[in-house]
Amino acid sequence: MAAPENPTPERLTKYFRFRPEFEPRFEVRNTLLVVAILITTATYQAALSPPGGLWQDSSHGYPAGTSIMAANRVASYVMFVFFNSVGFFLSLFMIIALTNGFPMKTTLAIALNALIWTYDASMAAIAPNRIVEWIFYAISIVLPLIAGLVIGTLKVKFEEPQPEAPRPPV
Repeated sequence: MAAPENPTPERLTKYFRFRPEFEPRFEVRNTLLVVAILITTATYQAALSPPGGLWQDSSHGYPAGTSIMAANRVASYVMFVFFNSVGFFLSLFMIIALTNGFPMKTTLAIALNALIWTYDASMAAIAPNRIVEWIFYAISIVLPLIAGLVIGTLKVKFEEPQPEAPRPPV
């Protein structure tokens, strides 16, 4: 009996590669929606409980409830805020794109906007000072706009043209 072959990165990549002929579109869409929701959940939770925690009292010179990381490691905090926000806003963008055409679209849009506003409010509330707070506001306004433009540009550039539907005879 021959020994089983060891899995190599190439073989594993080939095994787990998306194959549209075997996987229906709705399953792919549902899977992407679950992944986007998980990313949204993780990044929102990270905004509420940042690395290092929050000051519990004002005895250290910072108001209670502000980020310890922001006070001690400003560059790390700015990177955390930036990349956490990238993940949050892109996952919301995925949710919007994947639920396009679903019923109750207006209700979903209101709920997602409320989620964005509470994310913004919590990130601003834990900022150690007004400068960092305003940097976050700038990131939260500019980042979704840039992400939408970049994704739209990439979609136009790399999306394969769809064949035209046959026209009915006149």
